[in-house]
Amino acid sequence: MDLSISYTDLNAAATPRIKRSQYQAIMLVAFVYFFFNSFKLPDGFLYTILLSPVFLYWLLVKKAPVARCISYFLLCWFPMLVIHYAFGISLGAYIKSSVLYFTAFLFGLTVYTYFKHYSFTYESIMEKVLKLNFLFVIVCVALLLLDKSEPVWITGDISEGVTNFPRLRMLTYEPSYYSLLLIPSFLFYFQYIFYKNMSRGQWLLLFSVIISLGLSLSYGAIFISLLTLGVFVLYNSFSRMRRQQNKRFMFFLVAMVSISAVLVLTLFANSGFVLRILNILDGNDSSINNRSSQAYFLALSIADLKSTLFGVGPGQLKILGQELISLVYSFSDDDSTNQIARIPSSMADVLATFGWVGFFSKLLAEIILFRKTKVKTSSFRLCLFIFMFIYQFVGSFSTNIVEVFFWVVAFSPIFPDSYFQRKTPTQAIPEL
Repeated sequence: MDLSISYTDLNAAATPRIKRSQYQAIMLVAFVYFFFNSFKLPDGFLYTILLSPVFLYWLLVKKAPVARCISYFLLCWFPMLVIHYAFGISLGAYIKSSVLYFTAFLFGLTVYTYFKHYSFTYESIMEKVLKLNFLFVIVCVALLLLDKSEPVWITGDISEGVTNFPRLRMLTYEPSYYSLLLIPSFLFYFQYIFYKNMSRGQWLLLFSVIISLGLSLSYGAIFISLLTLGVFVLYNSFSRMRRQQNKRFMFFLVAMVSISAVLVLTLFANSGFVLRILNILDGNDSSINNRSSQAYFLALSIADLKSTLFGVGPGQLKILGQELISLVYSFSDDDSTNQIARIPSSMADVLATFGWVGFFSKLLAEIILFRKTKVKTSSFRLCLFIFMFIYQFVGSFSTNIVEVFFWVVAFSPIFPDSYFQRKTPTQAIPEL
């Protein structure tokens, strides 16, 4: 009989096992999620949305509390529907967007159930995804050199004085989304470095992630990931946990930052990479401005059309704010582009859609879950939380399933510090 045992419950007599067919099915979903989720689909539509009935069936098979969770979802959703309806809405667009929110919720429940039963397979699947990703990166670089960059590269003006610069987006809709997919792996291998337990193979996989992030040139994801490490070290300085590892890593982090700064300011001083950094520091980077102050100005302007307290409601942002958003961000909703007018900031998106009530409710839920699920007891989960807590203010969007993945893993009772401090040979080996 095959067992579904969380690695947190492992002991000498218990070995986690999974059926080959289940492992292959999970790996297939992981490949779709990482590489092909939006490929050849209209903007805003994903293959994981199409898989929602399959996820629901799998949740029922795993005896997840589906009915209770859906009840909680509807209990929160229905009052907002009544309030928004009173202010006036396009009901068809509202229902369509509500279904999208529900599929994101269902995806999160599926991810949580997966980690509850099969968390010991995560590292094995991640390794396979990263190896395939690096092969794709090599192919993408070859295509760029052959001047056949579509559709895996996007070339454009990324900042003042930095024009026609190629950025890797793989088969996702934009480089920042691709980079966000890579961050959990970056933070995962960082844990092994922190606990001095990094193998040669893990170093190679980490370098492949860093190369991919560099080619995406997503400054938001890169800088916030580095900021996350700094905040993580600072947090540990005021805690009794990880004190020994923290002192050692503080020296390592300062040394790496210093070496990187010297290299950037000498060897790459005239590169587009450095020029954009200087523009950001001077406040002249349009992308950063669009995701920060401009995003919240737009959100409040749109919410004020109905109610700054409750927002305009799901699906109404496109209708009420289309012209304004398209003007600022050069989005288009015509049939040739299939782009959706979207505010490129998750919290600004929530502010426009659900008003100040939604904005502070989300923050309150994150803080409560941080304490209730004891995020600080896992260095990996803590890093994920720090990263996404910061990133949500300057990136992502409210139905982004990658953001959902971050939150679910951060709030799941998995990956204790001991996981990265010792070897577990059976953790990633499925029963064949």
